[in-house]
Amino acid sequence: MVCDTGDNSILVTLSAHEFLPGDSIDVSVDIGGGPSDEKLQAVRVELGYVNTYRHLHRRANGRGSHERETSDTVTVDTRELPVEQSGIGIGSRRFEATVTLPPSAPPSLLGYVRWHVKAVLDRRRALDRDEAVPISVLAPAGANAAWVQAEQVSEGDCEMSLAIPAHVVCVGETLSGVLHLDPKTSFDVRAIRVELECLIEHHDNIEKTLSEEEISVAGATELKPGSPLALPFEIAPPADGAPTLRAAHNKVRWHLKGVCDRKLHRDASVTAELDVYNAPAERARRTDPAPPQP
Repeated sequence: MVCDTGDNSILVTLSAHEFLPGDSIDVSVDIGGGPSDEKLQAVRVELGYVNTYRHLHRRANGRGSHERETSDTVTVDTRELPVEQSGIGIGSRRFEATVTLPPSAPPSLLGYVRWHVKAVLDRRRALDRDEAVPISVLAPAGANAAWVQAEQVSEGDCEMSLAIPAHVVCVGETLSGVLHLDPKTSFDVRAIRVELECLIEHHDNIEKTLSEEEISVAGATELKPGSPLALPFEIAPPADGAPTLRAAHNKVRWHLKGVCDRKLHRDASVTAELDVYNAPAERARRTDPAPPQP
């Protein structure tokens, strides 16, 4: 991508535009088209992402608060070359560098995580000039195993569990399993269903549902102690679904739920968390799990 910055143009070229956490990115920065810039003291290449999130903002009068959307730039790697070494201040020159995505890099997510490689002309006591090139970071299989909760949580008057082959699922991939029910007491349900929900969690306990799938595995049913049920199901995250991620200011989580829908009573349910990835099969290598972040 080319940026005309008045006296000089900046051309940023990358080795590719789609990456996995841990990948290295070769960057070429061509600067030229103008006379020597005496204020230029260094050329810097930055790798980072813009993280958009929501939080509560207290009103100026102190009476209550409201949700506000904010964006923060997170820089994960930087390479700098002083101008005395590069010679860029004299005519056109090329600057080459390699930056690296950390193993814990969150995948790209439209509207929330936008990755870029940026070339910056660091000018002494003057306005810097820069040009950014967007890149896409994919989520490999198993990258979030360190913080995805594997233990299932069952609530209500029925012991419930989800038998699934794995907690790691690709977007668009069908997950086949069995919902097991072992009632503690006798009660009627209007329906039994399996849900797959994707949530993005922001600061101040603000949550937003990004996608929700639901299938019915049984209609009106009378549940009795000593009469367990095993109900097979198939469900899939949408092909364009958000991957599991943990960014600086928000995170995306997927929950698989079995629900006994009861009238005028609290539903019985079981919840299992999934790690959903979006790297294609030929690139969906399992990475060493990223260490949990505080």
